Amino acid sequence: MQLPSLRIGPRQLDVDIPQLRRPDRLPRIGQGVDRTNQGADPVPEAYHVTYDTKVSQADELLEVASREECRVVSDPRFSKGQLALSGFPSEVYDVEWDLIMVDAPTGYFDGAPGRMSAIYTAGLMARNRESSGEGDVSVHDVDRVVEDRFSKELLCEGYLAEQEGRIRHFNIPNHRTSSGRPFCP
Repeated sequence: MQLPSLRIGPRQLDVDIPQLRRPDRLPRIGQGVDRTNQGADPVPEAYHVTYDTKVSQADELLEVASREECRVVSDPRFSKGQLALSGFPSEVYDVEWDLIMVDAPTGYFDGAPGRMSAIYTAGLMARNRESSGEGDVSVHDVDRVVEDRFSKELLCEGYLAEQEGRIRHFNIPNHRTSSGRPFCP
């Protein structure tokens, strides 16, 4: 799959993706979520997520993430990895997302939740796809230590497709149909 084209301007990020599985749910982002690809008056879906992590725990959490139980590819709802986000509604896990963009939660100070769990969970969701092919995961703010280290370790440098400014894009292959594939190449 070809990397989506990214156009970045002040306060704007447009992502053109030719084959989205749920195009009615993809916001076109300009000055805010003002429209979607289809429908006159879309209602964006949003879910409250509780994070149990802090940026100050990043070193400890990266060590935890390197343990074997966290490197087993599974549905995030049932992962034994401490970093997995398991509180979303089932439909979030059941959709085979073609693209997952990690740009939350806040992560620029020690007391913030950080993106450690979001990066880990995005990687599990991409690896756990039922269909063949790759899941695309992009991480914003990779100029920061946590986003840099966790994206390289948990999404794997071997799957890195491209970096443009502060956005890093990974093509993560399906692990469900390829038994024996290592977590990272």
